[in-house]
Amino acid sequence: MTQTVTVKADAITVDKLEAGETTADYVAGKLAYDYFTDGDDTLMVTDQYGIEYENADIAKYDAVLGLRYTVSVVSGTGSVEMNAQTGAITKINGDVNEFLITAIAPNGKSVQVAVAVPQS
Repeated sequence: MTQTVTVKADAITVDKLEAGETTADYVAGKLAYDYFTDGDDTLMVTDQYGIEYENADIAKYDAVLGLRYTVSVVSGTGSVEMNAQTGAITKINGDVNEFLITAIAPNGKSVQVAVAVPQS
């Protein structure tokens, strides 16, 4: 048996970036991609070949996908510190009521989720 195979030297790029959720509540220990997830709906990255990566697979294939996370305070005073590569929230300083997590691909595609911080 023989088959024709096309080989490309193109680097993998993010073709589509989708979030299962746009709002969430803060829970200590969650990673950024967990906030984009609700049940069956997840943070989904699709590359130019149609291969889909979700949640933990995004971190596993970070070397080729290069997804990064940023955070900004929307409501309240203080700051939120996050590891841009892993999406781990390392510290919340002050009285933050809500913050915005943005997942950004190297080609500029992005999605956001607003995270509410429960007040005690």
